[in-house]
Amino acid sequence: MPTNDSPIIAVVDDDTAIATLIGRIVELSLSAQVLYGSDGPDAITLRFGTPEPDLLVVNGKMPTMNGPEAVDAIRARERGQGRPPVPILLSSAWPDVERTARAHGAEAALGHPFTPQELLDAVRPLLALAVVRRDVTAARR
Repeated sequence: MPTNDSPIIAVVDDDTAIATLIGRIVELSLSAQVLYGSDGPDAITLRFGTPEPDLLVVNGKMPTMNGPEAVDAIRARERGQGRPPVPILLSSAWPDVERTARAHGAEAALGHPFTPQELLDAVRPLLALAVVRRDVTAARR
């Protein structure tokens, strides 16, 4: 059950079943608060919305704007606003998802299909990174 100290994870996937599965895994295993979106523009809106997520899990192949395009847009806006980058996990069945993720500025990649444990193993270090970035940003103020 999410609390005030729970991590906020935005899950963006046009496949509602996959998004719900990811959301339930992180909610039950990490007590995360989960925000949902279904395409690239939703990823951007969620990233800069309130509450601000600690992590985005973004699917690679989506309508309107795919995952890598959304990551590019998010990173450009973060730079433009002088904001620290929020960690992004790019998930996809693409055989080169890791290379694609890194090329577009995502911190990590998760290939499909994946197990709940593989998802959690990918998410946990990114949440730790989010805490460090938040603490560094607060110390600089």
